[in-house]
Amino acid sequence: MAGAAYLASDIRWWRNDGGDPVVWTETILNGEFDGAVDVWADDIDGDGRTDIIGGAYDGDEVAWWHNEGGDPITWTQQTITTTYGGTHSLSTEDIDGDGDTDIVTCAYHARDVTWWRNDGGSPIVWTEQVIDDNYLGAANVRVGDLDGDGDIDVAAAGQDPGRLAWYENVDGAGTSWTVRDIRASYSGAWPLAIVDIDQNGQLDVACAAYYIGKIRWWEVAEYKTGGSLTSSILDAGAGTEAIVLDWEASVPANTGLSLEARAGNNPADLGAWAPPLTSPGAVAGLGGRYLQYRVTLQSAAAQASPIVDWIELGWQPAAGLEDSQGADIDAWATVSSPARRSATIRLRLQHPGPVRLEAFDPTGRLVWRAAERELPAGDHTLTTPSLAAGCYLYRIVRPGGSLLLRGVVVD
Repeated sequence: MAGAAYLASDIRWWRNDGGDPVVWTETILNGEFDGAVDVWADDIDGDGRTDIIGGAYDGDEVAWWHNEGGDPITWTQQTITTTYGGTHSLSTEDIDGDGDTDIVTCAYHARDVTWWRNDGGSPIVWTEQVIDDNYLGAANVRVGDLDGDGDIDVAAAGQDPGRLAWYENVDGAGTSWTVRDIRASYSGAWPLAIVDIDQNGQLDVACAAYYIGKIRWWEVAEYKTGGSLTSSILDAGAGTEAIVLDWEASVPANTGLSLEARAGNNPADLGAWAPPLTSPGAVAGLGGRYLQYRVTLQSAAAQASPIVDWIELGWQPAAGLEDSQGADIDAWATVSSPARRSATIRLRLQHPGPVRLEAFDPTGRLVWRAAERELPAGDHTLTTPSLAAGCYLYRIVRPGGSLLLRGVVVD
């Protein structure tokens, strides 16, 4: 077992001498390795013995210790660089496929992700190969065949401001790299690991978010050509005649996005989905108190996917909806639900006249009221101010009556 001690500035290894409990014999390889921050073990020179590689953050150093064998083992330090600004992490693998063990590193201050090509020789000659020279807060690197093409790729975590990305070894020789963000904003990304978490034969990436106290994992190269997400069932509180679906999304070339809706009076059996919409609009002919929508995404390439920013579902009340006074009014409306902070109400007036919008909480307490406005006949959009998360009853007051809509606000 090997370790790096930052405050002690040393690289050590502990020999397992067996026993119960196990007896460990400690050996210091270098007690003046300034800001020792990371350590790795591998057979660097191919002699069948395990060597040790270390990085010094304060000393801007990358070095390795040749295992000369013997009992006790004799170690010979060979320095690779002393000008690598803020060495923070390292790993090893044969990056160019030539049979030699190479070293991959990142430098926090230099904003650098690099691999050092093992050109052989005695002592070994190392050639620096820069993968990325502007990776902010470069804190951790790990290697593995992430896309399953037989080449060794590199994953990197940037702690400040926080980014997680991987580099595809395009030509298999480490001379051409394509960077792809796994998470462009991931506060305090560090440390990371490459492992087949779901045991499907493909490597995944796991990473902690130091500043926000989270750990997540991603299927990096695996992608599905299509998938869907179905909403929870929403209660309109009364019958509906139409559902209105609105959304905002980015749909790159070779991808697709569509939304479907359904409605019914039995939440356990809402029936078939209406034909899908590929652009926002109304879905007519859906009657029932309970509503649901489904978004479907398609992609023809791993490099592209639709990204949905938000979805809003509104509805048109069934014909003959009466207000609290029992009088029919000349308007219908839909409300975005669930809504993020501020609800949007789409209103259609058959005749011009005054309109007042009010919002009540579940106890019936008035939480907001807009000033009465004179509006012409036609379609209008009304917006509430930012509301606390919860359920609301919106009342649209017109001469001789009012419309009541129910909606949910989320953060």
